[in-house]
Amino acid sequence: MTEASEAEVRFMLALIKRFHENNGHCSHECVPFHSRGWAVMCRNCLMALACVAALVAARADGFQQSKPMPVVPKPDAPESPIAKTLKAMRLKFQKDQMEVLERYKAETDEAAKARILKDMPSRAPLAARALAMAKNAPEDPSAFDALLMAAQMSTPGSPEAIQSRDMLIKLHSANPKLGQVIDALALSGSEGRAMCQAIIDNTEVPRESRARALLALGKSWQRQTTAPGAAIEAVNRAEANADKAYSRIVAEFADVKDARGQLLVKQAESALFEIRNLGIGKTPPDAACKKLDGTNLVADALSRHRGKVVVLDIWATWCGPCRAMIPHEREMVERLKDKPFELISISGDDKVETLTEFLKKEPMPWTHWFAGRGGMIRDWNVQFFPTIYVIDKAGVIRHKGLRGAELEAAVKVLLDEPQRDPK
Repeated sequence: MTEASEAEVRFMLALIKRFHENNGHCSHECVPFHSRGWAVMCRNCLMALACVAALVAARADGFQQSKPMPVVPKPDAPESPIAKTLKAMRLKFQKDQMEVLERYKAETDEAAKARILKDMPSRAPLAARALAMAKNAPEDPSAFDALLMAAQMSTPGSPEAIQSRDMLIKLHSANPKLGQVIDALALSGSEGRAMCQAIIDNTEVPRESRARALLALGKSWQRQTTAPGAAIEAVNRAEANADKAYSRIVAEFADVKDARGQLLVKQAESALFEIRNLGIGKTPPDAACKKLDGTNLVADALSRHRGKVVVLDIWATWCGPCRAMIPHEREMVERLKDKPFELISISGDDKVETLTEFLKKEPMPWTHWFAGRGGMIRDWNVQFFPTIYVIDKAGVIRHKGLRGAELEAAVKVLLDEPQRDPK
């Protein structure tokens, strides 16, 4: 495990706590994929919690494919030895990880904290063991789960990663569960994208799975456009790759639907709008929304704030990381009260009453828009909360995804820039 900062470890602890409190959900940036007690978590949770890779390996029901695997256990079938072993491996890995994190939490000496982090359990032995089980019993109903664990737990580019990916595609191309976990595979980074590409390129894979792999690949590349510290060249490359994946869905898979019966092309078109209009260096189209004025909602628009540095904070009252930002936002607004600066929080709560009641208890003295689950939330293809845009005085998007001190520092730099015309 690479060395983690104290803030990152605290974030991991909070996520683990939240995950267990919510019975298998994280509280932000994710769309839980529920199935038999397991859930697929969001990108940040996957990065923070190595154990989530094991959780993803659990079975899921929902996305139907045209060709079933010939070996599918009945719901009442007893667990195979491999299934039992995989479960034990997951539980032990989670237990070992929690023990290290709890030791870290209890320690006060910084040097000791750094040493404790080195005790984090390695994923590599789990990947090797799971791959070996799948090789020894390829016909076992749980061989798919073993390969998936190997793919998720292995180091990108390692023999285990390559072999598990190849075996999944070769032996399980028609397995309905492959389609169900594609989104999670893509979240695992470069190796996940390689697996998605292999699915897309394999014409023996059902068309629905190939289309879903394209969508997942596009999402994975698009997430790279907001990676902290990413160079502009890397952002441009990621945008181009995402655009290519989404465009292919529009051109070749416009009729394919997801598990909820929704056309994938709709998601692809929304994502293309975001890439082409809401990237760093782009001037977004004017956004109209309802502003909370006391207890009333009145019309407002982004263009009315031109000439100021604007931070758009797209959030919801139920989002833990969003709420954690409030104290700093309050301080930032106070420090910049005499500057041409505007913080606009855009609520994605279901009801405006939820927002108004929250604001009665939590002072947030800045501009509030209410979008609900549609409007700007839908039009701007918001995939997670919080979603942050930093817009300069000319109306150009300069940063995305910044928080805390990093956000305030970026705002101050833009405030010192002279007024310029948008490109």
